Amino acid sequence: MIMNTFKSMRKIYRIYAYRVFCLIIVLLVFGGGNPVLAITQNDLNAIKQNTPFYDPEEDCLTTPPSSTGKTIYVIGDSLTVGMRDNGDLSGKLEAKGWVVKGIEATDGDTVTKALQKIDGNAEAIKSSDNIVVALGTNPESSFDVRINELIAKLHEKSSSAQISWVNAYSLKSGYEDANATLVSQSNTLSFKIIDWKAEALKNPGTYPFAPDGIHHTTQGYKAKADFISQTLGSPSDIGTNPQTGNNLDYAGRTILTDGQLQTIRANQPFYEKSAQTSDIPWQMLAVVHLRESGLSRSNPANGQGVYQFVGAKPGEYPTGPVSDQEFQRQTDLAADFIKGKASGNIAGNTTLTAQNPSTNAVKDTFFGYNGRSDKYAQQAAGLGFDKATQPFEGSPYVMNKADAKRDPATAVPNTWGQVKRDHGPIEYPANNDYGAFVEYGALTGIKSGDSCNDTITGDARQKIVGIAQQELALWTSGTLKPGTDFHKYSQGRNENWCADFSSWVYKQAGVPLIPGNDGNVPGVDAIRQIGVKNGTYHDKNGYTPQPGDIVVRQNNGSHVNLVISVEGSKMHVIGGNQGGGDAGYQASKVSAYDDQLDNSGITGYVSPEGS
Repeated sequence: MIMNTFKSMRKIYRIYAYRVFCLIIVLLVFGGGNPVLAITQNDLNAIKQNTPFYDPEEDCLTTPPSSTGKTIYVIGDSLTVGMRDNGDLSGKLEAKGWVVKGIEATDGDTVTKALQKIDGNAEAIKSSDNIVVALGTNPESSFDVRINELIAKLHEKSSSAQISWVNAYSLKSGYEDANATLVSQSNTLSFKIIDWKAEALKNPGTYPFAPDGIHHTTQGYKAKADFISQTLGSPSDIGTNPQTGNNLDYAGRTILTDGQLQTIRANQPFYEKSAQTSDIPWQMLAVVHLRESGLSRSNPANGQGVYQFVGAKPGEYPTGPVSDQEFQRQTDLAADFIKGKASGNIAGNTTLTAQNPSTNAVKDTFFGYNGRSDKYAQQAAGLGFDKATQPFEGSPYVMNKADAKRDPATAVPNTWGQVKRDHGPIEYPANNDYGAFVEYGALTGIKSGDSCNDTITGDARQKIVGIAQQELALWTSGTLKPGTDFHKYSQGRNENWCADFSSWVYKQAGVPLIPGNDGNVPGVDAIRQIGVKNGTYHDKNGYTPQPGDIVVRQNNGSHVNLVISVEGSKMHVIGGNQGGGDAGYQASKVSAYDDQLDNSGITGYVSPEGS
């Protein structure tokens, strides 16, 4: 009781102290003199809404993680015990949106011992949508047979569950035989492999081991639990779209059918194995497979295989069904081919990796896969894109039905067409199938998150960049226009809206600047103050900005926009409330430009929290 009273008094003191501080600032600004900075009306609105300083004892606690209702069950040995008891594995999975039905883990467990516990845990397994197995550290005979028995037993209890298996690694052993057996069995039994070994070898300092070289320190268990939860992602990882958060296009129509998603899930272990070797997103393989042969596992009569290799030799891909081994071989070839295409992308888009795929690199690679026709670059220019840097935006193979301007059903006549015959002209309208990037978006999505998470992936910055680029495309194509369309970002208010836009993008990317007010922060200085409070503000001097940072400009004006890329002494930025001139905010729009890092108007940068 006394402690609660003390906390209440402390909170009241903090609120009044802050109000007194604001009053002093207002008096200093408006009481005379020539201050360098002024509090704008937006800043005053933000102060009234308490956006800069929300209660530090209550944020991240008042709103529990949202749950999708999807369930998960984990089976493991002593390493899983460590993640459960010392690494908060359950909490990290729940933060991703999973409902944890149980973590069954015992020191020394093998697959054989785990089999003996299945019936006793049947109810929890039966109600699980995803099952994670982390066994193989403790040796046992006939490991391949035991794997088969365990997968069969789990499917007996939950026939529709997605099963993932964490492979093995320690400082004492690489578990080559056990891991090779897992790969072989995953192809046959259609379960996913979480490649813990590759992660541990790539980032050894992140996962410190205990002196025995097998188990981990507390820090190591926390990091490994982070890796597993991040790898699993949220329950909505398949079937989400970057713009809508689900398997729907811009107009609310379903992109991928249930049948297509089911087939992709069945093929996912093959895609993932090839993608891991070539270091590309596995979803790109699924999309190419869908577009080239409708996800068929049978070679068509044209002799080009399920991925339609144009340069195939006669007889290389005989007509008819392909075995798992042959499908894996063709998928390996497709992955190498896609990776090779990325090297021919436009400068800045040539780096294509599985961990942090750039939106433009993915689009540009799909464009290259389809032939890089200059006709589509011209079509992109006609829609307001830069044909030199964004030719892929004009390709129906890549972007068909991405928005109303590129939907054959709604596009302005003779503005959105497709080459329908080899070496022929563009014909109107384009075909009705979805573009490769739209389908890729339906498989990857942008997962919702919050600023309370311990960590965010590097992919959060790319989400910010991608969303900003999507909004830019809507303005440059004329889908959004000056006037009142900026109300999309300002919650309907008429005001200078650069801060509204930047905070809106952060919210859509899953890293809102504040937990309340739908993430909206309408003031430039309010954004800076939030950055200072959260430890994410960087003074201009001594800091090199990164993509996704908010540029704060408070010298000779007040403005914010977003860093898209940095090259040498320059950065490319996208921002709202730009280009209106003397006509003001109603004449302004979302636009992009290049800026010097040493621009005197820049005071600092705010980064996504957790990055």
